[in-house]
Amino acid sequence: MRLKRFVKSTKKIRIANRSRHINSSDKDFSAYIFRVLNRVHPGFGVSRKTLSIMNLIILGVFHMIAKEAARLGNSSEGPTITTCEIQTAVRLMFSANLAANAVSEGRKAVGSYKSFK
Repeated sequence: MRLKRFVKSTKKIRIANRSRHINSSDKDFSAYIFRVLNRVHPGFGVSRKTLSIMNLIILGVFHMIAKEAARLGNSSEGPTITTCEIQTAVRLMFSANLAANAVSEGRKAVGSYKSFK
């Protein structure tokens, strides 16, 4: 599975030396990870090192989904990546249960975004 290969590649990153393989344009999800942790388990804390590792995992999954969606988008006629390519990429990358949950949550998020807009 591709996710296992990514987790193994994150071990190459030396956190003690603070050398990271993150581009400056990549987003930092640490605040959002902390918010979700507080919603699920109020009162729990997490170290900066753990937040950094979780951020790297999230960025890696994001980049893998984006790369797969771009590959799928190249075969379609239009120049843009639509939600259909994203859903297909998620279904290809994850197991059936996890993919179904991710697709349903993604549909819900897109629906709330469209209703807000």
